[in-house]
Amino acid sequence: MGGIAKFNCLNCGYTEEKIGFGHGKHAEPHLQIYCCNRCKTVGSTWVNGDEQPRCGICYEEEITPLETKNTSLNCPRCDTLAVLAILEDTWD
Repeated sequence: MGGIAKFNCLNCGYTEEKIGFGHGKHAEPHLQIYCCNRCKTVGSTWVNGDEQPRCGICYEEEITPLETKNTSLNCPRCDTLAVLAILEDTWD
């Protein structure tokens, strides 16, 4: 089962509306929320076993996995405090 998250920075206005995370009927592969410091984005990428996850935009391998819970974190674009919110929506 998966969920939907939203990233929002009130300082610079960077927003990602619908970031998928979790898994479908099987545990692998699963969608992991990440932050990429190379292209300054927040998104999700498929993780499968021992394969190296990559940024969905620039394909950078050195991404920072993020927790799938409501949390505050620094915006990758302006480096001020922003919010990652888990929404009510789910997917199978």
